Amino acid sequence: MAHKSKHAEEKNKKTKKRAVENNTAQPKKTMKTSTIEVQINQMPNQTGQPNNKNQKKIKKVQKVKPENKKNKSKLLKWFGIIGLIIVVGIFLFTTPLFNVTEIEVKGNSTVNSEEIKSLSQIKLNENIFKNIKAIIKENIKCNPYIEDVEVKRILPNKIQITVQERTVKFMLKLLDKYAYINSQGYILEITNQTREIPIIEGMSTLEEEMIVGKRLNNEDLNKLETILKIVSSCEENEISKYITSINAQNQSEYIMIFAEKGITVHLGNSTNLDTKILYVKAILQAEEGNEGDIFVNGDLNNGFQPYFRKKV
Repeated sequence: MAHKSKHAEEKNKKTKKRAVENNTAQPKKTMKTSTIEVQINQMPNQTGQPNNKNQKKIKKVQKVKPENKKNKSKLLKWFGIIGLIIVVGIFLFTTPLFNVTEIEVKGNSTVNSEEIKSLSQIKLNENIFKNIKAIIKENIKCNPYIEDVEVKRILPNKIQITVQERTVKFMLKLLDKYAYINSQGYILEITNQTREIPIIEGMSTLEEEMIVGKRLNNEDLNKLETILKIVSSCEENEISKYITSINAQNQSEYIMIFAEKGITVHLGNSTNLDTKILYVKAILQAEEGNEGDIFVNGDLNNGFQPYFRKKV
């Protein structure tokens, strides 16, 4: 009997030992929250059951603001801004406070103001913001005399148009009319009226190609470049006022006519233009009152001497 009791006691001890080992090997339990992490080590008591008085380790972690809340705040902000813009836009486009009552034109001398206003297609008593600047510019630049346009809205109800015009520099003789061109070769007008400006002869652009608003062909643009240098040199020497016409048919022999003085100037090609014009001026002064031809069309670098041949 005593032997049986002793055997039961040893069995009970082994059972308790296994329980202790099992509880000791049991993994640590971790509980997580959004703000803290709690780690609990459960230790068994003498009966093999978990002890209610457990060791606790508490580790504070940084609280993270949810991303969806942040994004929602940004969306609300942008919706608010967009809504405000829409409200302001509706007000600006509908209130009669900003209806156009005045159109001011500046910088024009050739094209009259009423024509520019008509070209702009701006309507009075229409909302100022409905008038698109880019469209107004393109409308006005349909006139070949208009080179550039600036449009300003002067709130609450005024539109200011400032234009930069092209200036007629020369005339081209056509069959029975004249084409006015500027220094860039733009054809500004075709008319039967003449002006007191030099006529250019010998250009290669065909008459049917002379379209208002277009430019001369490339060959004539190159000739025009030389003609502008000739005229500029004459202006510096104060004899440009005598130029009646310039013939550019042969680029090796530019010819100027001073009709009032009865003088024909043979310039040759475009080399040494400034020196040639100095000789022309000197000969004009020396032969004042005489009609004839001035020749400066030789190679001045190789001993050519300009001369005057009196008209017989």
